Amino acid sequence: MKVKNKRGFIVGIIASMLCCASIVIYCILKEQRFLISSFLLIAIAIFNFCNAFSRKGIAEELHDSADERDLYLTMKTSHILVKIMNYVLCTFTFLFLIAYSAGKNQLLLVIAITLCSIEIFLFVAYLLINIFLEKKE
Repeated sequence: MKVKNKRGFIVGIIASMLCCASIVIYCILKEQRFLISSFLLIAIAIFNFCNAFSRKGIAEELHDSADERDLYLTMKTSHILVKIMNYVLCTFTFLFLIAYSAGKNQLLLVIAITLCSIEIFLFVAYLLINIFLEKKE
């Protein structure tokens, strides 16, 4: 069988792994909520696997019909969005750090650390993807 919808296939794999983890936790703790979540996750996994093998995903159909101008506009839009997200994350990180230093509320520090870690993740992911694409092309 050939995978026609890559996104559905990946979501099915992730849902299957989460289902296995939920079953293991259920076996350890014996709480009903983990059993219920296991059934829901297996249903999501089955649905996504069926879609992955039966029909093309939206991303694959758009890729087949896109021309160079559409790809260029999408690339430019993504680049501008990444720049905006970096500036917004950096601004809010510093705002929450300043608010923490003024008010000494621990919650503000947790929010600032979370935003900073997201910004670091975006930077590292952007760098790794760029290196990968340079080697590939």
